[in-house]
Amino acid sequence: MTLDQPLTSAPANTGKTAISVRGLEKSYHGRPVLKGIDLDVRAGSIVTLMGKSGGGKSTLLRCLNLLEVPDTADMTVLGEQVFFSSRQVLHDLPALRRKIGMVFQKFLLFPHLTAFENITYPQTKVGGRSQAEAEERAVQLLDRVGLRHRGLAYPDQMSGGEQQRVAIARALAMNPQVLLFDEPTSALDPESTKDVLAVMKELAETGMTMVVVTHEVGFARDVSDWLVFMDQGLIAEQGDARQVLESPKNERTRAFLAA
Repeated sequence: MTLDQPLTSAPANTGKTAISVRGLEKSYHGRPVLKGIDLDVRAGSIVTLMGKSGGGKSTLLRCLNLLEVPDTADMTVLGEQVFFSSRQVLHDLPALRRKIGMVFQKFLLFPHLTAFENITYPQTKVGGRSQAEAEERAVQLLDRVGLRHRGLAYPDQMSGGEQQRVAIARALAMNPQVLLFDEPTSALDPESTKDVLAVMKELAETGMTMVVVTHEVGFARDVSDWLVFMDQGLIAEQGDARQVLESPKNERTRAFLAA
């Protein structure tokens, strides 16, 4: 399995900011979940969000493409203001989500469509591509995630790892500039986890900007540029991924990694 050609036109890590978040707050039924988050994601970098369950990682991730609407935030994505104070200022959400793809924990493939159709369908319905263009792209992407031989399989005929790789291919089909991953391996067995992480590592080599919620410490150490440790809705510690993992300064980070 190889991704020897870039899947997108994602930029190399240039130091430019792809996502900027300031003062992001989010509550559910009066219970604060995110408490004033400040975060910068550089173009071409891999940012990993780690921490205990319930710490706000997935909520933060979903706020980045407005699947969850912040209560308040100053948020810029790919040079465009999308949220300011308590108001969403970007109204073309489909355009935003074409630029920021998302891979979910539970795959969320269409159960009545084959792997091939799952990748083709959004290209024609949302991306405006012709059927021929979409089919060509689907074949290319299935090949690049190692699943060309499974193109006619339905989700319930595939393993969890295969479904997740199809989900990654579907997200890539729209040529996003940023990919968000919400615990992409948490529902997988070790062998499937290995296959999915291999695809993600090779994506990182193409210069794709990625924000990943995960508990995979090895992935964070080997691939991530920046690690953010979240605790109780706050960023408790952030910095160079290897430095944080090897010499955490925050007590809660140390306890989490020790466990």
